[in-house]
Order: sequence, then structure tokens, then C-alpha cells
Amino acid sequence: MEVEWRVVPAGNPNAGAGQVENSNKQIRNILRRIAQANRETNQNDGKQKPWQSYWYGPQAIYFKQMQKLINERFDNSIGRLRPIKVFEAYRDGNQAIIQKSKDALVGDASKRRGPSHVKPENYFKPGQLVRRINTHYAGKQTIRSNMDKQGNRYSLSTYLIHSIKKYADAPPTYRLTLHSDGKGGMREPSDFKTDHGGVSTNIYRHDDLIRVIAQEEAPQDMMSNQPPPAQFAVGERIRVAWKRVRYNGQAQDDLTVAYANLDQRDDISIIRGGEEWFDGTVTLARNRGPGAPYIHVDFDDGTNDVRLSFLASSVNYVQPDAYEKL
Repeated sequence: MEVEWRVVPAGNPNAGAGQVENSNKQIRNILRRIAQANRETNQNDGKQKPWQSYWYGPQAIYFKQMQKLINERFDNSIGRLRPIKVFEAYRDGNQAIIQKSKDALVGDASKRRGPSHVKPENYFKPGQLVRRINTHYAGKQTIRSNMDKQGNRYSLSTYLIHSIKKYADAPPTYRLTLHSDGKGGMREPSDFKTDHGGVSTNIYRHDDLIRVIAQEEAPQDMMSNQPPPAQFAVGERIRVAWKRVRYNGQAQDDLTVAYANLDQRDDISIIRGGEEWFDGTVTLARNRGPGAPYIHVDFDDGTNDVRLSFLASSVNYVQPDAYEKL
């Protein structure tokens, strides 16, 4: 394998250094998670050092774990490929994989540099938990240092969507209320200003927030006048939306329930548009206890024991518009 060195213009991310910077970004993301996790578990080690330094570990154990994670996990920015596979493709001259990774990098860069597009179905809803982008991280007018980049990109404190304002030709904006200060209390951060009712006086853009999947979300029927999850009993009938998806490594599409987390799953490479609806019978209903409420359904086409959860934090969560009681 030949290694070619090139000198590229400084400060131009499109001049060949983009792939290197993308790798650096992935490394920082992993280091930040490892450092944050070890910060929480090493509070009493008696050492006076910044939390960002908790990533190397004794005998470089954390550093080696980080290397493994970076090299072997699926990476959306290179076409949902493992970086080690892309490296092997360059080494072995596999042009198909090389071209796929290049196309993905160009597409990712175009999305980040182009206008924001948010589908209405992806708007945050009143009552959902979110985090705000870290104003120290995003507000710098100069080039951020590596130490700044190692900091939390989003707030440790969490917030509830209080209200949403929609626009015809722009992403929505939101007002928030404090849910938790991230330290077990309710002390408002200094940069989060509110009115007498506890509602933010600042308006937040969609791109400045990130969804938090957790059990503490307020019920949607309380926050946005939506009906609560339907209560089912064994023997009752239900109609459920399914989607056609392409699992990694497969040549044909499969049908799966239109779970709310499909677009977050690493084992799915393609999600087709549209839905197909199928009827079934409830064979198990749990409205109390761990993980409740959820049901099991036997469908008329012979697909049996399919779990549907009405708890937003569950991997089997189905939103109210993905099912109906018959």
C-alpha cells in the first residue's frame, strides 16, 4: 500500500482535510463520552485534574477501548460502514466501498452546509424532554480549542417543550420549561431566563435542541390535548402500521412494525416511505408493572407475539398515529 502526502491550504475543510477532520470529530465524541463516564465514577479519587483527562486509563485501557469503538462501529458519515472496512478497502483497492464512503462524505458535508430541513412529523411535541446546545460551545466567535471541543455539546440540564411555533418556510421554534438542572435539583442555569410562570423568555430553534428519550416525559394527553394510549384487553382487535425496511447485509426489504425508533437503529440501512396496515388480536395486555403499558399481538397473516409498547422510553414504543383500536 502506498501512502501519499499532500499539503493542502490551511483553513479550507474542503481541500482534502475533511476526512481527517471527520475522524478527529469521531475521536472527540468517543473521548468525551468516556471522560464523562469516568468523571462520574472517579469523583473521590483525590486527584485535582480536569474531567476531560479521564480518558486514557491505567495501562491505556480506555484509550484501547476508544480505538476499538472508533474502528469497528458503524459510521453514518461514511455510508453506514465500519471505518476499519473502509481502511481495508483502500488497502485492497475495493473501489465499490471507496466510492460509497466518498459519496457519503460529500452528502454529509452538503447537508451540514445547506439549509435546514425538518419534516413536520419530526417536530418536537409539547411535553417532550430535550437538552439545549451548550452556549459556551456554540457561542464562541473564534476557533474552538481542543479542550472546548472536549466539553459537553449539549446541556446537562433537561427541559420540557412548553410550546411550539410553526412557520410555512422555516423550521419551528420553541419555548421551554426547566425539567432538571442535571444535578438532581431544579436550579435554573444562569443563561436560561424565564418569566414568572417558569417559561423561557428566549425562543429556541429546532437545531439548538436534542431529544431525550426517558420515562420522565409528561403524558401527551396532558401537554397537547392528545388522547392517552388506548387501553387494551386480551381478545380485542387492533390495526397497526408497518414499514418496509432494508436490514444491513440483506438484498431484499422486510416488513416491521412502525416503531418510533426505526430511524435510530444501527441494523437498518433503508426505511421506505409509506405504511402498510395489518389487523391483529391482543393476546397479552400489561397496564401495570415494569415496562408497562404494553401488549402482545397475533396478526391475521400469521405473525405472532409482536410486542407493542406505549412507554416512550421503550425500544418497542409505537406512537398514537401508528395504531388504532378496532
